[in-house]
Amino acid sequence: MKLDIESSLSLDDLKGSWITNENGMTFRVHDFYVNTDDGLGTDDMFAFHDVWVTLIPIDLRNGELSKTEKQGHTFQSLKNWTIKLNGGFDNDGI
Repeated sequence: MKLDIESSLSLDDLKGSWITNENGMTFRVHDFYVNTDDGLGTDDMFAFHDVWVTLIPIDLRNGELSKTEKQGHTFQSLKNWTIKLNGGFDNDGI
């Protein structure tokens, strides 16, 4: 699916989605957070490099999520990744 340039999704709509990096590794989107260490909220404008995504690796052999590993990536760094929207985040305790 390709979104129109004027399309929009809430970040909450992306939670629970599966994304795959350029090397074929798949992750589930767990959460988003904003880095305020660089002066966000002063004279700087909000930018994608301020938004971070918490990702949980998925073992595609059995479909299980990692219970011990989470990774943080800037939203901007996901530029060439693919995404599979899964209809929202299921609260499974992770």
